[in-house]
Amino acid sequence: DQFFDRSGGVLFGSLLMIAAFSFLISLLARDFIFFLFGAWVISSLRLASYSAGWDMGWFGHLWIEEFPKISRNIPLAAYAFFTVSLFWAIFKRDVAKLKAVWIIRTLFALSLGLLVAGSLLSHKTFLPLLWGIVIPSVAILIALTVRIYLRTGSSAAAWYGASWLAALVGVLGDVAYAAGLATNKPALANSVASSVAAALLAGIAIAQRLNSERSGRLAAQQAALTVLGEFRENYNSMPVGLFSILRDGTIKLYNPAFGNMFGLSPTSDIDSSKAIDTVICEGILSILIESAATGVAADVELHTPSSNGHSERWFLARVTSKGDSIEGSIQEIT
Repeated sequence: DQFFDRSGGVLFGSLLMIAAFSFLISLLARDFIFFLFGAWVISSLRLASYSAGWDMGWFGHLWIEEFPKISRNIPLAAYAFFTVSLFWAIFKRDVAKLKAVWIIRTLFALSLGLLVAGSLLSHKTFLPLLWGIVIPSVAILIALTVRIYLRTGSSAAAWYGASWLAALVGVLGDVAYAAGLATNKPALANSVASSVAAALLAGIAIAQRLNSERSGRLAAQQAALTVLGEFRENYNSMPVGLFSILRDGTIKLYNPAFGNMFGLSPTSDIDSSKAIDTVICEGILSILIESAATGVAADVELHTPSSNGHSERWFLARVTSKGDSIEGSIQEIT
């Protein structure tokens, strides 16, 4: 009795703490995968308590037998649903690469069917249906995990597979003790220790997946910054003037060639408040807007008359409309 109480306390306290921590992370980080993990841990605890025989006595209260569908069937069916959901959340991209999405959809449908059946059938009738669906489903998920690991070498798949191995070792240890193959109840290879170990290993699998996604995002950001740097270098070294103006005529951006062409500073940051009509000549903005209104890149000749000692000049501009701005290139053809 003492061993049974201690085992139940360890199992209940450990898994409930893991689940509570996962729900807290899900709330703070706004990441749904941690909510699924916490729900899966709770459903695993419910399944383990059923196997251990104290599933009707949670939180010190003995639930009455008049509600077997609510207290037994639905939580057991929820284990199947959250197991499939968690697997999909961790390995969504890998499953898609394996072209096995239809398998996960089938398992989802079966788990939802279990939830419906659990609310309608008696506990005695529901159990064979539960194990008839859960055992093959778990075998399929393990097989997919192995395929993912062999194909990608994913550390998340390795840890997730280890969690299933820990659960299997605990089940086999309890079966061996119950069958008389082991004289003493295994200290580690039992359902209590394996349930906690499996939950921790599954949590590590999630951490590995998130770390992999984070590394991928950082690599993508670095690649984007490299491309942006190359684009900026090319933009600034172009011999043709490049510019971007708002529809009110304010020059938003230009390259050094444009600045040299119209006597502006080499960088557009300093003269960002300049108006295109002031820089080139009055009336240029309306011409550019009219040309850009065609919806395609349009060529237009621009003429600046001689004034204040400056001779007249001719320019060829190609402009296009981009949302709230007009972008284009310009070169002198005087």
